[in-house]
This record gives sequence, structure tokens and C-alpha cells, in this order.
Amino acid sequence: MVTMLVRSLLVHSMLPCAASVRIDEGVDLDLDGGQLQDDSVQAFEQAVEAGAALAEGMTCESLVESMKSELETAEKALTGLFADPTKEDAVVESSDAMMAFADQADKRKCLPKIMLEAHEKVKGLLEKHLNDTLLRNATSWNGIEKNPANLLKNAYGKLLAWQQGTYQLASETLERSTLFPEDIEANCPEPCGMCTRDHNSWRKGEENFKFKCLLKRGQPAPSASGLECPPPRRRRSFWRPHRWGRKTWCEVKDWKKSACIQMKMSAVSACGAKVILAELAEKAGWVEMYGHLYRPNYLECVEQEMKLDVYLVGNIEPSKHVPKQNYVAFNLVMTLGFINGLAALRDGSTKSPSVDAKSLLLDPFLQEHVVDSELETMFSKAFDSATCAIDFLETCEPQWKRKLDAWPTKVRAFISNFLVHGFWTTFWGGLTFFGNLMLLAALGVATTGLGAVYLVVATTMASLFGFVTAGLHCAGSTYYHLTPRVCSWAVGKSECDAKYPSYRTQRGKGETWTDLIEEARHQEETPGPT
Repeated sequence: MVTMLVRSLLVHSMLPCAASVRIDEGVDLDLDGGQLQDDSVQAFEQAVEAGAALAEGMTCESLVESMKSELETAEKALTGLFADPTKEDAVVESSDAMMAFADQADKRKCLPKIMLEAHEKVKGLLEKHLNDTLLRNATSWNGIEKNPANLLKNAYGKLLAWQQGTYQLASETLERSTLFPEDIEANCPEPCGMCTRDHNSWRKGEENFKFKCLLKRGQPAPSASGLECPPPRRRRSFWRPHRWGRKTWCEVKDWKKSACIQMKMSAVSACGAKVILAELAEKAGWVEMYGHLYRPNYLECVEQEMKLDVYLVGNIEPSKHVPKQNYVAFNLVMTLGFINGLAALRDGSTKSPSVDAKSLLLDPFLQEHVVDSELETMFSKAFDSATCAIDFLETCEPQWKRKLDAWPTKVRAFISNFLVHGFWTTFWGGLTFFGNLMLLAALGVATTGLGAVYLVVATTMASLFGFVTAGLHCAGSTYYHLTPRVCSWAVGKSECDAKYPSYRTQRGKGETWTDLIEEARHQEETPGPT
């Protein structure tokens, strides 16, 4: 339903940093201008998808070895980078691969296990390269107004505070192992003969929180804990024979909880990345949007992201004072920081957390750094006021599904516009016509000659006024209440449309409605030209 937390972090949150440092054949970088290049963004996302496809068939055991091997590759790549700043490809590729492995591990619910077994590799990499990454040993920057070492130190300080504060969010409410399995086809409960989330009609898409249980005549609905299944009923497609002649749609409460957990993980990752990257902006700690500077607010960001809204931060223009190789290295360190931070949070949220998981996963990042207690407290309050948008999803889901065909949408739009504009054109034109007709009659003026010309002109002008102003009546005007039923045809569920204005009305083959929603969110999140 929601993009997996690690990939969401990588593609949607770390994009400004990673895309700004990625080097691909034929891709030009524009670090000075601060504008993300479309081709570099596309290449970055393709690399993530390729890495995920490679890891798709792996098991938790094989992922452990793959992660260890990639950490060794990353350590060598960083050594090469600091020896030759042009050797950036290998570092970026390692960062992509580690994130893809972490994504697959989290899907299999073994991310803590993998990172705990690989903790010595992480520790060794940080001990060898963290100081160079943060320019801690450099002396040539002293006295410079915008010391790049300070910029990197501040960004890394926020990463450490995010790790420590996010770990404090751990609780059994984020536990996933006891939830009802989401792979319902492979975990179909008794007495269902077959289970699926899909409707027979492709236009209806896939259900998020329900599954269809197919039954034989006389069989009862499932009664497993956590399921709400109405009495079985006959299947409507009577024109073709069925092995399973009855069905019931069961709602799964655990799937709503699982979606909420994913929203929380995605929100803290995305928003954490945004506030950290702001420290490496040209105006440190600030981002620019529409000509105005502001500081990203982490708690507001989490609250918005968990409502499936997008917390825009504009263009994060990288500081010209930080060497490019340090951006590349910091990207890799930040990737590891988020992976280990989320692994610690996952472990701490289990019923039996590991005794030393926090120290093994997070302590290697400290290395004599002092964590800012105020920032740590702020990050630990991420869920104090934020709520999941589950109700919003259920409300808007039917509307998104209805939009999957283009022609019904266009017909409905034509009818709605015809009704709204036609109503107000007729209303003002008719009102003016009959009002002036009565006025002319009272004055004893004939409705021929000049009187007729006057009626035509006045009625035409009033009708034109009604046509031009019709849209205002259905756009929050004080006159909306006069024609709420007519306006409802045009406005529909305006909240859903407002959330995803870029939503396409036609989906591609094999594409679900949730894919379209993710695309719309990404379009809204990617800043356009200013």
C-alpha cells in the first residue's frame, strides 16, 4: 500500500542529495544551480529498481552475506574516492545496493538480524572513513565564513539525534510479527477455498484492507480473530460456472494497523532526511521556495506525511563550499545511518527486543560525537500529534478507482460543467428577462421595437454574467449553498482531488491505482521551476 519505508526514504526523501551527486554516463550534474536534472533522477530510480529486482529472490540468510559483501565493497570505494575524487560511481552504486538489500530484508522482517550480523563491517567502515567524510582532520577551512566541516558536522549531528530520538519511539504498537499475513493467497483462512484482494472487474482495482473469500454453498464465513466477514452471498457472475458459488468480503483490522505502521516509518524517514539535508543547503539550515527562506519543521512534516500529504521543502541548493566527494561520502554514511536507525527501531518494537541491539547498531556512529538532547527530544515526539490517514484512504479509494478509465471521467466532467454553467446562465438570464418584462409592462412600454432590443441586450448580458461566474458558485463562494446538489456533480470529493491534483485518469497495463497515487505524490513533491 505505502511504498516500503527504506525505498521511500531513498527515492522520495534522499533524492535531492543522492541525485545531486550521482554520476552516470551521459548525465550532467548541476550542483551549482541547485536544480535536479530529470535524467539523473530517472537514472537514480532505475538503479534502485534494478537493485531491488536483484535482491527479490534472496532469503534472509543470503541477504546477510550480500550486505556484508557490499559493506566491504563500500569501504574500498570510499578509500578510492578520497584518493581520487572523480571515482564516485562505485560509492553511489554501493549506497544503492545496500538500500536495496535493506528494503528486501525489511519486507522479510529480518532487517535487525541482518544489520546486527553485519555490525562489525559497519563499525569498521565508519572508523576508517567518518573523519574524512566530515572533514574533521582538515585545517585549511579554519577562518572561512562557511566552513564546510561545520556544515557536515551539523548535518551529521542531526542524523545522530534522529537515530537516538527515533529509537525512543519503539513500542509494541509498531510490532509486525503478530499481524495477520498480508499474502492472503498463500494464507487463506478456513473454510475459504480461495482468497484474493482483487475484484473480477479490473476497474475496481485491489482492496487494501479486505479480501474476497470464495466458498461453496452452505459453508460459513471465516471466524478467525481479527476478521470481520459478513454472511456469504451468491456470486453475481451467474453466466459462467463457478467451483465456488458463494463469496464474502472480509475486512482485516491488522492490515489497517500494518498500513499505519508503514506510514509512521515512511514519515519519520522522509522528514528526517529533509531536515538533515537542509543543513547542507547553500543557506545552511534553510531551504528556499517561491523566493522565501524557511526552516523545515520536522514535527509538522511528520504530521503532514502521515495524512498522505506532501511536506514541500522546495529546492535544496547544495552548498558550494562542500567538496563534491564529501557529498558522495556523506550520502553513503547517511544511508547506513538510516538503515541502522530503522533496524534498531524495528528490533526495539518486538515483544522480545535484543539486549544489545541499540548499542551494536547505533553506538558505532557516535565516535566521540555528543548528541544534541533538544534535537533528540524533538525527534522522539514524532507521533505525539500525528495520526494515520487510514480513514482518508478508505474515503478516497472509491473515487480513485472510478478515475481509472479516461472516457467516463471526461463524460462526467462535460455533464457537470453543462449542468453548473447552464443552471446559472439560465438563472440570471431568466431572472433578468422576466424582471425587465414586468418593468416594461408597468411603464406601459411595448415589447416591440426598442423595448424588444432592450430585453434582448439585457437578457444576453445577464446570461453572460451567469455563465462567467458559474464556476465561482462551486468554488467556495457564499452562493454554494444555493445549488449544493448541482455543484456536487462538479466538485465531488474535493478533499481527495486536492490531495492528488496530478493524478492520472488512465493506468497502464499491470499498474494498480496505488501506483498512480505514488506517482502523483512524487510529482507533487518534486519542485518545478521557480
